[in-house]
Amino acid sequence: MAEAIATLCPHCGRRNKLTGSPASHDQAHCLQCHKRLFPDRALALDDDELRQFLRHDQLPLLLDFWAPGCRPCKMLMPLLDQAARKYAGALRVIKINTAEFPTTIKKHRIRAVPTLLLLRKGKELDRVTGALDAARLERWLNKTL
Repeated sequence: MAEAIATLCPHCGRRNKLTGSPASHDQAHCLQCHKRLFPDRALALDDDELRQFLRHDQLPLLLDFWAPGCRPCKMLMPLLDQAARKYAGALRVIKINTAEFPTTIKKHRIRAVPTLLLLRKGKELDRVTGALDAARLERWLNKTL
C-alpha cells in the first residue's frame, strides 16, 4: 500500500492526506472546503502561505520567482500553468512576485528572474535561471523529480 502524503489545500490551508498514485491525486478535493487541491494553474502565494507549504506540504514544490516587467518571466507563465496541470498530484507550481516579497527573495538567494527552484520537504533539489521552452522545462522536471 502506498504511503500517505500530506498536502495543503491552497484555498483554506487545511492539511489533507493523499494515498495512492500521484495520478489519482489530481482530482482530489479538500476535506474541509471541498475545493480541488490541485488547481489548473500555478499558485500565487504570499510569504506566510509559502512558509506553510514549505513546512507542511510533502509534495515537491516548483517555485517560480518572477517580476512584473520581465518579458522572459511572462513567456514562462503559460508553461508553468501547463506544468501545474500535467504534474497535478505529483508537484505544486508556485509563483512568487519578487517585487512583493523581498524577504522570500533574500532567503532563497534569488539574484535574477526568472529563477525556478525545485524543492522537496524544504530542501533545494535544483534551480534554473533564465527562460526555458516547454521541452527544456519538461526535461528538467523529469530529470530532477
